[in-house]
This record gives sequence, C-alpha cells and structure tokens, in this order.
Amino acid sequence: MKIKIRIGKYKKSGEPLDFKEFEITTQGSGLKEDPIILDSLVDIPSDFEILESDVYIIIRDCHINSIVLGYCENIKMERCTFRSIFLYNCSNIIINKCHSSFMNLVECRKSLFKDSKFDTELKLYKCYNNKFIGIYWDLFFDSDYLSRGNIFININKQQIEDVCEAQKPFLKISNSFSVSTLIHGKNLLKDVKCKGTGTIIDPIIIDNFDIKNVGLKDITMYHNRHNVLFRNLNLKNINLFDTKHVSLEDCNISNSIHQKFCSDIKISSISTKFLKFGACKEISIQNSDIKEIDLYKGYKGSINLSNCTYKKISPNALKQIYFS
Repeated sequence: MKIKIRIGKYKKSGEPLDFKEFEITTQGSGLKEDPIILDSLVDIPSDFEILESDVYIIIRDCHINSIVLGYCENIKMERCTFRSIFLYNCSNIIINKCHSSFMNLVECRKSLFKDSKFDTELKLYKCYNNKFIGIYWDLFFDSDYLSRGNIFININKQQIEDVCEAQKPFLKISNSFSVSTLIHGKNLLKDVKCKGTGTIIDPIIIDNFDIKNVGLKDITMYHNRHNVLFRNLNLKNINLFDTKHVSLEDCNISNSIHQKFCSDIKISSISTKFLKFGACKEISIQNSDIKEIDLYKGYKGSINLSNCTYKKISPNALKQIYFS
C-alpha cells in the first residue's frame, strides 16, 4: 500500500518549514489485521509528518530525527529512537520501548505510552485519559494544568512529585496495576491500595486503615467517575471537585468537607465544622452533625438534608436545600 507523508521540519515556534508531500510504498493494507509496516527496510525520511490518518500503522526499529502526527489514530511506534515526537489531536496511539529527547502531546487522548525514555522533557496540553506505564523523563510540564484523567503507573517517587506539582491532582497515580483512586495529601501525593473495582456493586472502599498506612490528613479527589466509599475516616479536610458517585459514611472530618461541581454524593453519619457546596446537585446528607453549611451557586432542591443537626446555614443555602 502507498501512504502519503509530508517531509520537512518545524521551526522552534511550531510553524512548519517547507513541507512537501511524499509517497511511500509499504507492506500491509492498513487494516487492523494487516497494518502498514514502516521499518528499517523502508526508506523513511529523517523528518516527516503524518496527517489525518486512521489506518493502522506500525513504525518499528527506526532511527528518526523528528516525527509529527496530527489528527491521527491507530498508529503504533515501537523500538524506535527519535530526537523529538510531537502529537496533536491524536487518539489510540501506542509508543512502546522508544527513546526520544523530548515528546510534546497536545489534545491527545486514549493512548498508551509504555517503557519509554524522554531525556529532556515530557510536555502535555489538554490531554485526557492516557496511560503512562514505566515512563522516564527529566522534566515534566502540563501547560495551564489542563490535562485530566491520565493514569501514571510504575513511575518513581521523584516522578510522582513532578506530576503532582505540574498537573495538580487532575489525574490518577498508582505504582501497581490494582484499581485505585486519586488521593492527594496536603503536600504529598500518595498511592492508596484500595479494595473494590469502582462499580456500583463493588465500589472502591477507602477506610481508616488505608489512610493511616500512608499518613494522610487531607484528601482531595478530582474528576472521579468510579463508585467510591469513604468510611470510618478521621481526617482534617475532604475536598471533592468535578466528582460523581462518592459516599461518605461514619467519618469525623475535623475542619471541612468542600464539594464543587459534584453530583450523586451521599453523606451519612459524619461530623464536621464546615460543609461547603458550589454548583452541586443530587447531594444527600443524613444523620450528621454539622456546625455550618454554606452554598455558593447551587441548584434549587438539589441538596437533601435529613435528620441532621446544625448551628448555622447561610441564606443562600437555605434557598437551595430541601429538608426532609
């Protein structure tokens, strides 16, 4: 099969410089069971770009200066060396056992990066739901902290701290293949081995034993869609942002529980000083002791308060809460 690529280089600003279309005759038809093969036997230019491709391509055992993929999917690169890799608006890309000076990912999703090394930097911008397994980098950047839902597995302690600092807690991190949810300590990101798979019938369960083992006082959870149960916890703060399907039971939270952009949250038998909501809905609170309840920007009737004791409710919260 013949595949069209563009030959040329990029300026440091990212602008293309004198690209020309080039056609290569290769093995394979481009189907999943018969992918196009680009390897050391094919005359591949040192700098090239593939645009708007959804055929199945394998690039392997090649030494390439720079490669650019734009609006592509179903491309796999393995056992290759590069000076630079630039991917934008790509999905279902696999990079395995490759070595590059740096890699820049822009709006990439549902891709796998495994057992690869980036000598200088790994840079992300608006990247979602990618997996990074056994990846090494020297510097890590997430432009504007806009990447979310990425999973990092089998990375070292320094890399965990890099990701925590650069991406804030917009991701899940685990050093094992067990299902876990993001737990973010006050100044330290910790991996918590959890029971459960995150389904409705088998929720992830985080109890006081799990938390004591990693020494956390605060928990922050971002962008969670797993079913999660926190129970029997003694903490200072719990923060939930853009999170669904979470239950808190029999917990003592000494300072506050803060929820923003959350839904399907169930709170039962908890004690806390402050309960704060922002743009939340489908919130159920029962049998709890709360000193003060505050709400900024809410949905009428979206918070159900049942059999709770409290000292103060803000005027705005009174308008939004449904008492039963």
